Amino acid sequence: MAATLHDDRYKRLVRLLKEARERAGLSQEAIGKRLKKPQSYLGKIETLQRRLDALEFFDLLEALEIEAGPFAKQVAAEMGRKGKRSKG
Repeated sequence: MAATLHDDRYKRLVRLLKEARERAGLSQEAIGKRLKKPQSYLGKIETLQRRLDALEFFDLLEALEIEAGPFAKQVAAEMGRKGKRSKG
């Protein structure tokens, strides 16, 4: 699982989530409150110290008020532009 944190695709996914949060004008603390988690939970995700599982990912999208389908298309487009998988 640790290798996933270093995969370029995962890094891009987290960057897109962070950019969405910032565009919405929401702090890590505000999202943490929506998720009933401490600010450090989101801080660790955004600094690649903690990996999101699938259910947490969908909870985060809901807290950000982002629809999963359009976001998935955005992520897929980003992945297509930046290439496939990192080797290390």
